[in-house]
Amino acid sequence: MSFDNEPNVTPDANPDGASADTTPEQAAPAQPEPAPAATPAPSDPTPAEKPIESASATSSSEANHSGPGAYIAFAVVVVLLCVLASLAANALGNLTAESGDGQDDDWDWGFSAERDEIDPDDDFTGEVSYESAIDYSYDALWERASDYVYASDYDGADAKATETVKALCDLDDDASDELFDRFYDAWGDYDDAPGEMAEAKGIANAAKATIEAYKIPAGIDAEAKRNLEDARDALVKRWGRVAELCDELSTNGKKDADDLRAIDTEASDLASKAGNLLDDALTDSTGNR
Repeated sequence: MSFDNEPNVTPDANPDGASADTTPEQAAPAQPEPAPAATPAPSDPTPAEKPIESASATSSSEANHSGPGAYIAFAVVVVLLCVLASLAANALGNLTAESGDGQDDDWDWGFSAERDEIDPDDDFTGEVSYESAIDYSYDALWERASDYVYASDYDGADAKATETVKALCDLDDDASDELFDRFYDAWGDYDDAPGEMAEAKGIANAAKATIEAYKIPAGIDAEAKRNLEDARDALVKRWGRVAELCDELSTNGKKDADDLRAIDTEASDLASKAGNLLDDALTDSTGNR
């Protein structure tokens, strides 16, 4: 052990052999022994090392003393959000169900209650009720020759070919509009459906006769003229099939859905065939301007 104030005297070192009394010097005080190093206290973490607290109820002294109220309020908000989400999902599902294919999109309102209970496209095969046969969304109602002829297709086409294409498309469109009106009324009242379908048959036969009597003018490119004649013949056959379909639906009673669909498919295919031929006729006529 060392004492802090006790001098530490060491013998004089004189290489020449002189005595200690020759040059008196004041002895230097002894240096204290270093005390054992104390273990440094852990320092605060640097700003980068400090933990980041999330903004929660426990990071505020006021929130810490708020009791269960904050948790109850949070739970109520969560429940309300879940209820709103569920209501929105149900509303969307109902809207989707009401906006089915074909006629169900726009004109379902105001019809008989019986029609709302029928899915017209559900298992439409084999023997079906008259109501289901009327309600079925027939492609022939929507398919038209004009669907395949665009405004740009007339650019550069021969004037006579253009006139013929427009005339045939107009005849087909006008008859299609009248046909749709008859089906629309039939959807509204099943009791009147047979009469509406009889009128629809008359519309189809009239369209067939009018289109068949239409004369393709002379002076058109030979290939374009052949396409126009073929398109006219396809439309004549189309309206003949539509007349058959309406005739089947003009009498009450159970129907063979497979037969009805076969007639409808053929009528629809003939409409698209006629449209493509009319479009080809416009293209072929451009060299005859």
